[in-house]
Amino acid sequence: MGKLYYTSGEEIRIGDIVNFSGSIGKVLFIIQTKQYSENYPESDWSYLKHGFGVETEKYG
Repeated sequence: MGKLYYTSGEEIRIGDIVNFSGSIGKVLFIIQTKQYSENYPESDWSYLKHGFGVETEKYG
């Protein structure tokens, strides 16, 4: 699988600030491109095979 993109066409990147279901959050990892922030290592998340992780104020 390749890179992930927002509906605007911009590539999703680690550290992006996003509005996720009405809550502001930060992109922490992107599984397809094997990009993981320090506190969210590949070994904890790669079993999901695809997608990305966002930490939000509301949902954690």
